[in-house]
Amino acid sequence: METVKCNICGKKTPTQLWAKGKSKRNPKDRRVYRIVQCKKCGLIYTNPRLTSKELEEYYSLASYAGGRTTASEKNVKRAKMYEIEINQIMKILKKKFRKRKIKFLDSGCGNGLFLQALPDKGIEKYATEFSKDAARIAKKNAKIKKIWVGELSKLDFGEEKFDVVHMRAVFEHVQNPKKVLKKTHDILKDKGILILSTTPNVGGPAARVYKYRWVLTKPEEHIYYYTNKTIDKLLDMTGFKRFKTYYPYLNTPYCNLLKDHLNFVWNYISGKESASFWRSAFTIYAKKKQK
Repeated sequence: METVKCNICGKKTPTQLWAKGKSKRNPKDRRVYRIVQCKKCGLIYTNPRLTSKELEEYYSLASYAGGRTTASEKNVKRAKMYEIEINQIMKILKKKFRKRKIKFLDSGCGNGLFLQALPDKGIEKYATEFSKDAARIAKKNAKIKKIWVGELSKLDFGEEKFDVVHMRAVFEHVQNPKKVLKKTHDILKDKGILILSTTPNVGGPAARVYKYRWVLTKPEEHIYYYTNKTIDKLLDMTGFKRFKTYYPYLNTPYCNLLKDHLNFVWNYISGKESASFWRSAFTIYAKKKQK
């Protein structure tokens, strides 16, 4: 494991918020992971954390790879969630880009099922994926013009520029978010859009109440935990400005208002993890700042 400084301000003296052990993905891992907060800027992150090599081994575990590369995501709820997200995305893109063809890069595309659900008409699909196995399956599942294998900030895109860079449930996993955003800024066209989709929101009620029992506290893989304030700091320092925010919960297949509110109380009392709840994740749309 490795100890890191704050990715926003560079300070090395964070305060521990909570700790979590017993990895669900790897039962043999008995290490305790600490979630800390920077005293200066408020960024919350896992520290110490898995090294790049340890992360690669972690992601290669069958239990994890299966979740990204098998038919498990083809269930009705996930398909409906994609439909809701894509309808929202397309409304914004149609207003922004009118009738011209859109170059859409899905960074961290997994098995490609999101790109498969994204309309082919008017969209040229590109992707990046850390896993070679997942990338191979994504290529079969979706009409992807080109896919790069590796971590976004380390890839060479040549002269390619994109209208949209989309990261679904990805931004919390990256080791250096500032570096990733800078790279994203470089490969976006001047009027391009960044979409950080379904990113865990540590400022939401479930995270604040449940802490280490929050269902999205996964310190092995969720390296950073953002609030509106800290994500805006990162966007601002890398040349972006947020223009729209959604909290994907209401009207999704994962929402049952009565049941979720009852479970919020019951799970807390009984010592269980939190269930689905309002504002546990957010989707952020940002544009490049005008020079």
